[in-house]
Amino acid sequence: MYVIRAFDKTDHFIQKYFSRQKDFIIATVNQNITSRWINLVTDIFSVVTVSAAGYFGVLSTVIGGSSSNSLIGLALVWSLQINSIMSFTLRVLADTESNMNAVVRLYDYIDNNPSEKDFDEPKPEHDVWPSHGKYKIAGASYKYRPELPYVLKQISFDIKEKSKIGVVGRTGSGKSTLTLGLLRILELTQNEDGSMGNIILDNENTSDLGLHCLRQKNYHHPARPNSVHRNHQDKHGSF
Repeated sequence: MYVIRAFDKTDHFIQKYFSRQKDFIIATVNQNITSRWINLVTDIFSVVTVSAAGYFGVLSTVIGGSSSNSLIGLALVWSLQINSIMSFTLRVLADTESNMNAVVRLYDYIDNNPSEKDFDEPKPEHDVWPSHGKYKIAGASYKYRPELPYVLKQISFDIKEKSKIGVVGRTGSGKSTLTLGLLRILELTQNEDGSMGNIILDNENTSDLGLHCLRQKNYHHPARPNSVHRNHQDKHGSF
């Protein structure tokens, strides 16, 4: 809540809540109306079926057909159950179709969800990399989605080897976004002029490296008071 108030977005989220609540009410009302309509249609169909069974049963007896009273009674008994059978069948079909939405979403995530770049290839030119820890960041921009505004816009700076720096800023200024960009959890975004920024670490463009190669060589320690330093520094037990 304090973040929402800090950005003065209280009215925006209230209106968004009422809009979502309105959509939920509309969907619920439509579902109830559809359910009542299906019940009405099945009841009418059941009445027509029972009436037809009784009418043709009596008609066959009047005109001297081979129908007996027991067969007519059996037909009427089974026709009376058509309402419950149809209601149960339609309910099962509706529930099955509704539950299959989860399967459709899974297939959509598998086929259309963009995945990360290659993990292992290409590798750095030198076996020992990085050897100095010299960063050169030029024109780097980041967005969390294409339709959203820039979180970081064409930032450029250099980090010399064996130096200690601090990134300071208010909430939402892009400190965590910069960390995500250095590890390529968030990929670079095209700038407004159509150019692409780059991040050079010891003469290697990090965008051209495999993700495992990059992330295993960069150390990220979370700011938690109860975290164990060695476990995060050597999480794969390589040293």
